[in-house]
Amino acid sequence: MFGVCTRIVSALAALLSLAAASDVRGDALPARPPIEAFGRLPVLTDVSLSPLGDRLALVRHEGDQNRVVIQDLAGNLLLLVDAHAEKIRRVDWVSDRFILLESTVTEDNPFDLNRQEFNILRSIDVEGLSL
Repeated sequence: MFGVCTRIVSALAALLSLAAASDVRGDALPARPPIEAFGRLPVLTDVSLSPLGDRLALVRHEGDQNRVVIQDLAGNLLLLVDAHAEKIRRVDWVSDRFILLESTVTEDNPFDLNRQEFNILRSIDVEGLSL
């Protein structure tokens, strides 16, 4: 009987300490992020290392704008390609000089009043010339 009473008192003491700790912890918790934060795109996506390993190709999302950025490993900007309203789907290095940019764009079809998504595939010369 004495063992059962000891367990009950121990359990009550543990519950009281948890309740007191939760009151203290409740003030120390950081504020919850707004729900919109979970729906946003990350700022950087599709990071790809060049075959020689000296440059990065990545997609930067800034508001409604998408840009392909080519930079060296020190972070110096080498080339910036503005994708306007295109949704960039993939950026891959074809060689150390060229990247392949796959994107889509949604437009209205004037003949049947439906919206269609068109695929765009471009080869970009990272040394300055777009093909």
